Amino acid sequence: MELYSGMKLSPNFTVDEIVPQNYIHKIDDSQHEMLENICINILEPIRIFASLLAEKDCPIKITSGLRTQAEYDDLIKRGYNPSKKSDHFYDAKKGCFGAVDFVTNIIPTNLLFYSIFDNFSSIYFGQIILERNYHNTYWIHVSNPPELFGGKPRKNNRILISLDNGKTYNAPK
Repeated sequence: MELYSGMKLSPNFTVDEIVPQNYIHKIDDSQHEMLENICINILEPIRIFASLLAEKDCPIKITSGLRTQAEYDDLIKRGYNPSKKSDHFYDAKKGCFGAVDFVTNIIPTNLLFYSIFDNFSSIYFGQIILERNYHNTYWIHVSNPPELFGGKPRKNNRILISLDNGKTYNAPK
């Protein structure tokens, strides 16, 4: 199925929120499936959970979705430490199975992360990471489970925290 600008991947998320505008026409069927899975089975349940926690509608703002090599290179130049095998690449052949970074404007990001970590184990994700940059900005990274797309299940490093622009990752305490 060919993707187009404005196309809904789930009730509350469109392709434009996750895929760079100049890349939408290059998405293959495997990437499309990864995009739909992360929206339907990960982001939608998190949005519902966040809305229950906030006791009002709590939209999720995607800050990073599918990355191109140029976007990866730009992150390096700006002082970030993205993984060379980041799930943001959405390329199962390279072991990258789809990821997004997001925030909400209603619930503090670190509170939402710990609430998901403590209370909502039914979301089937590959990883969930609370990240912070040097400007003290937080976001949550979530990824698809690799085993859904032919990869090996993650046994370690599923739930992590990085408070130094992605230089180090630790398990939450």
